[in-house]
Amino acid sequence: MTNFAEPPTVTAVCTGPTHNTSNYMPATPEVPATHKMVVRSLRRRCPVCAASSISRHMAAVKQICPGCELDLERQVGSFIGGIGLNTMVSFVALFSTIIGGFVITKGEASITRILIPALIVAFGVPLFFYARSRLLWVAIELRFWPLEPNEVTHAVQ
Repeated sequence: MTNFAEPPTVTAVCTGPTHNTSNYMPATPEVPATHKMVVRSLRRRCPVCAASSISRHMAAVKQICPGCELDLERQVGSFIGGIGLNTMVSFVALFSTIIGGFVITKGEASITRILIPALIVAFGVPLFFYARSRLLWVAIELRFWPLEPNEVTHAVQ
């Protein structure tokens, strides 16, 4: 017959961690309050660090924030969310302009009173709101998908 011996019992005394734990797991950066991110986005600033150099002019936004190095396309398809938001705001503005024109003219389909303002809104609002919609979409994403460790380079203001 085979004699099965009991496995040896090992007792160890834990004296603490053997490595530096302070830098072991990077801290998750805090996301600013929602109202701060919305106001920053509408002012064409980075929703996280409020850097104004993220937007050169009304129709252009840099891909990565120069202040905190936040990538504006954090998720696949983030660009589409900003464009969709811009499209919705533009359609609401255009529809309101057309309805308002008919109400003001009491149903008279006037080119100068309805069509010209509608064309100005149709071309102006998307250009004016483009950078804001991209940044606003990033702020919305940050509410649902918070920042990951090492996603930005410095603390949130």
